[in-house]
Amino acid sequence: MEFADRTVLVTGAGHGIGRATSKLFASRGARVIVADIDLERANAVASECGDADHLALAVDVASSASVNEMTAAAIATCGRVHVLANIAGIYPMAPMVDTSDDTWRRVMAVNLDGTFHTCRALAPHLLEHGGGAIINVTSGAARIPYPNLSAYAASKAAILGFTRTIAAELAPHVRANVIGPGPTIGEDNPESPDYTGAEPVIETPELRDQIRAAASAIPLGRFARPDEIAEGIVFLASDRASFITGQILHVNGGRSMH
Repeated sequence: MEFADRTVLVTGAGHGIGRATSKLFASRGARVIVADIDLERANAVASECGDADHLALAVDVASSASVNEMTAAAIATCGRVHVLANIAGIYPMAPMVDTSDDTWRRVMAVNLDGTFHTCRALAPHLLEHGGGAIINVTSGAARIPYPNLSAYAASKAAILGFTRTIAAELAPHVRANVIGPGPTIGEDNPESPDYTGAEPVIETPELRDQIRAAASAIPLGRFARPDEIAEGIVFLASDRASFITGQILHVNGGRSMH
């Protein structure tokens, strides 16, 4: 119960890694604010967390106004937020030459701008109340070439630089770190990565070959489960990581070793 008497805000919490993270924080004693663009899914996850005290809120992280409203509602209801876990993101796949301006901008708006919006909205509250922890999400795609993921890779690489910078700005009271998940299974299809919040993905034979190749390149021989990524996020938020800031924790089965 290491998070007893603490409140954790999780974005993108409606399914996948966000859902697993919300449930794990709740199991460790936290009051969880389950934030998702789909309020129905957020309510379902809040119920799964097993306590009526958990809070479900709708948010579009691409909109600073929506994030500000969500943050104000969270603080007004809970009084104090101790941890921000930024998991909301999208994962559209297309060759770079076929990526439209609208797709590029949407990926940046959700993945990168969304991370900025939530950190900017909550950081003053964390500082005012003596500190806290922020965990953002990058990807192996930021460092390892994955064809057809140029926009996604660019957004996730930028999140790493952004998080290291705010770790220096918000120290010593607020810690900011990054989790680097490897390919993670989907809830509905254990053979495919988790297209969390993604636009519809057409599972072509070429894509299936790419997915199999990605799995074969992982030394542990499989994709991660959402709960395994959640364990890394919860660790970085905990007092066990009290002297860790500005770092990236790779949870990728050995796909990269550095």
